[in-house]
Amino acid sequence: FIRTKPAELSDAPSSRSQAPPENLLVAHEIRHAWRRITRADSLSSMRCFHRTVALAALAALAGVPHASAFLSSQLPLNVTSIAPGGRRAAPPGEVRSVRGRSSITMAFSRAVIALGSDWDRAPPSFTVVPEVPGRFRWVTTAIARFDPESDWPPELEVEVAPARDLASFDGARLAVQPAPVKFRGPRLSMYVSRVVSAAASRATAQLWNSMTAAGGSGAWEVPPGAQVVVSFSALVRPSLALAALEVRAKGGPRGPAPPQPELGCDQRGDVDNGTLCLQFPPDRPLPAGGGEFELVLRRGFKCHPSHGPVSTEVRATLAGLEPFDLPFLQQTPPERAWRELRPAFRRHDLWLRHGLKDVVDA
Repeated sequence: FIRTKPAELSDAPSSRSQAPPENLLVAHEIRHAWRRITRADSLSSMRCFHRTVALAALAALAGVPHASAFLSSQLPLNVTSIAPGGRRAAPPGEVRSVRGRSSITMAFSRAVIALGSDWDRAPPSFTVVPEVPGRFRWVTTAIARFDPESDWPPELEVEVAPARDLASFDGARLAVQPAPVKFRGPRLSMYVSRVVSAAASRATAQLWNSMTAAGGSGAWEVPPGAQVVVSFSALVRPSLALAALEVRAKGGPRGPAPPQPELGCDQRGDVDNGTLCLQFPPDRPLPAGGGEFELVLRRGFKCHPSHGPVSTEVRATLAGLEPFDLPFLQQTPPERAWRELRPAFRRHDLWLRHGLKDVVDA
């Protein structure tokens, strides 16, 4: 900076006439001190110049406006990167992913806040729309960061863009306003964790298991009066999640519309929870006889006020009360592994869906 010629201290001489008086005064003092050094290379003159430059730096830290920012034409203020993703701009239609408590950072080509500033209290340099609870802070004088208070809400899409009035600490304005970059939280997942049936357990000496579906279809057996516990990857509002669920006949409608679930286990609809307890009306259980149904989390529904709309349907397979079955026959053996599954011994242990008491012969 000391080697810079007086004429190079400002890269916009034409704007000096519009500069505030205090800014022109600082520039005049620096030029006057430089002339004293060039005319008489004395120690006192050098100290005077050092003192004048220091006063100019303090004026910048104090927020005194400048006629133009230092080297603003050679080094304009721009966004150099937005992470995650790295690039400062996203191709049209691109949506980047965030999950957990991952942060969003934005880096700039020159210092936005001055050295010595309070990095935690400096104003944020970019916006997150819609707002997400969290904290803005500066990592360096040219890198800002946003940390969410908790995990990113599922399916929520936000737009990140530099602040409209953004400027560097010495007055350089943002040269180009990039298009907002879109981020989306993780997908909301759903799965059946268990089916509870007190009646089926009593009738089978506690041997009943909902997942021993005949033929290995993977359907959860739901006897009349059973409760289906559905788990989600994030907290949901039970009333909203219930409205997003629908039971459909697997493979399309083949008869009367299947019954729709309601909240069970005395679960309140306005208390957030990670699980949903469902049951079917006592007078309208899932039909028995081997038919399969899909529990579908539908697209476009929000399962919590902080979430975004569900982007992809999620399904789980259910079935009504299955008939008793002895799985002796292998109806459709796998093409490659059938030799491993083919009976080769005289005695076999068979897993029965409902269990048998010791006094029963087959």
